[in-house]
Amino acid sequence: MASPQLDRASIEAIAVRVVELLHEQQASPNRMLSATEVASRYGVSRSWVYENAARLGAVRLGTGPRPRLRFSVTEVSARLEVLRAEEHAPAPPRRQTHWIDAADLIPIRGRTQKA
Repeated sequence: MASPQLDRASIEAIAVRVVELLHEQQASPNRMLSATEVASRYGVSRSWVYENAARLGAVRLGTGPRPRLRFSVTEVSARLEVLRAEEHAPAPPRRQTHWIDAADLIPIRGRTQKA
């Protein structure tokens, strides 16, 4: 029995469809990303992703000492927007310190200085 042969056009059509499916999978808002994928997508280091996992809404897979982390694309995007807004928000006004000049003080009388 001879194996079926695919012509060049069929192979090309299959390749194009595979690329489309992969693109749809990566673009899916419900897809969960690994820490490496989050780092690559948002231009941060993998260690930064782990350090800020809770702030990014990480989901822990497993209960061991080092469970794998997964991140929702939509959750990470939303939380990063909040972090960026906080980063660019103006700092709260500093409380002004009023220094008292010695001339403004009332002298204390009746006290003796000890040597």
